[in-house]
Amino acid sequence: MKINAQDTLSLDEIEALKVKAAEADSLRAQLAQAREQLKAEKESFFKFIDSLPFFAYLQKKDYTIRFANRAFRESYGESAGRRCHQVIWGRETPCESCPTFRVFETKEPVCWESIHQDGKAFQVYDLPFSDSDGTELVLNISIDKTHCRRLERERSSVPSSPASATVPPISSPRARPARIRPSRWSFLSARASERNFGSNPTGRPA
Repeated sequence: MKINAQDTLSLDEIEALKVKAAEADSLRAQLAQAREQLKAEKESFFKFIDSLPFFAYLQKKDYTIRFANRAFRESYGESAGRRCHQVIWGRETPCESCPTFRVFETKEPVCWESIHQDGKAFQVYDLPFSDSDGTELVLNISIDKTHCRRLERERSSVPSSPASATVPPISSPRARPARIRPSRWSFLSARASERNFGSNPTGRPA
């Protein structure tokens, strides 16, 4: 095969191609390193979420759960790939007016209260989350507050301490039993909770 002079490369052009090839190899190596670092960080994140002592899971727009931590799995079984309303409520249709889905619309966190079927109360924090492949998700964190609610009910049923009331001596002929007003703490606490955290009128979970 005959090669024309115009088809040959000069030494300078050959050197320039070598430089570009070396740069491409360097970029490929950096990209591989970045992928490995991203993979390690992702594994570390899921390991951390899995170790949390409260419920945490990642939910997609189609209601399916992409990942659920150990605490959630111990209560509801393996949940990956299943829909949240099936896992938590055992129902085939989504819950109406689910607060979690406001996060997909507004891209803002949502805080609300959910009462599960077993009667347990949870403070729910829904946060916008983007997976490494670009998928939009919601990170749902649910903290059991059943014990706190029980204490509030017990506190509201107990009258105020008589220590602050002035009671005349029993020997006094004019002594009268002091009127002790019921505590308002439970009412104020509930109002403050509504102002600070909001509430879930439907009582449905994320």
